[in-house]
Amino acid sequence: MERLFGMKGVGAMKKLGTMKRSRLASILIAAGLVSATLSLTVTQSFAVGCGCMDLVFVVDDTGSMGGALDNVKAQLPDIIATAQGASGGDLRMALVTFPSDNVVVNAPFTTSVSIIQSNIQALVAGGGNGVPESSDTSLEFVVTGGTGASSCTISNAPLGAFRSGCVKIAVLITDAPPGECLDTFTSGVSDVYAHNVAEEAAAAGVLVSAIYVPDSGEDATIKAIMEDYADTTGGVFVETAADATGTGDGITEIVATCGTGGVATDITRTSRFWFTHGFSADTNCATLLSSIQLN
Repeated sequence: MERLFGMKGVGAMKKLGTMKRSRLASILIAAGLVSATLSLTVTQSFAVGCGCMDLVFVVDDTGSMGGALDNVKAQLPDIIATAQGASGGDLRMALVTFPSDNVVVNAPFTTSVSIIQSNIQALVAGGGNGVPESSDTSLEFVVTGGTGASSCTISNAPLGAFRSGCVKIAVLITDAPPGECLDTFTSGVSDVYAHNVAEEAAAAGVLVSAIYVPDSGEDATIKAIMEDYADTTGGVFVETAADATGTGDGITEIVATCGTGGVATDITRTSRFWFTHGFSADTNCATLLSSIQLN
């Protein structure tokens, strides 16, 4: 202290405790110090008042979905932070995948963020037989706990049930048409089955948000089925870029609006920092600010 300010400076600093803050800046500048107030404003968007939320990621992790998986992984911290904010901290999440015309419960409903993070980060694109995938059957399993008339292998069940009175969101991400677990899409059959699943979700109060990844070019049939999931249940339809850019942002927007695609509210928090440093009064602001680490 003495080496920094000298004995006279130390005495002056001791007297500051009895002085009003309004005089502090001028005294410090006169002593050759820089004093400032720094305001840091951070804005996040989420719907206020979603209440408790149950969120299930229903993810196609077949071979063509590498871009989408990478995008979700990169955006996962923002997705989870937004979901926690929108739910007021009352959040459960789960993860279901369908790698090879089957249904896999990677993580049942849990309040553990680390479990969901580790399971999503561990996903690797691979498998898949023909183009149709078991997205419809996986979604039906999430909604009802079963697969109806479809014969399908289910691994690591049970998933657990949605809570009554909470916002229920199922986010489906795929680039393929539905084919139950049969690896076959039949017009007038497979699309009807998918619509019936959407009706089951609507009856259960589950908002299905469908994220379509057109990595082989836009397919009108797939797009129409994905839009129907959202329209029938009151959820959100998102079409990403061909390279899957926008997948993570789409999920963030879905949870930010309680699964309905409504208008999110910007919440702005401003923090103010009063600081003093032993710099010469002619030190430029950039040098001064670079000495402060904001966490």
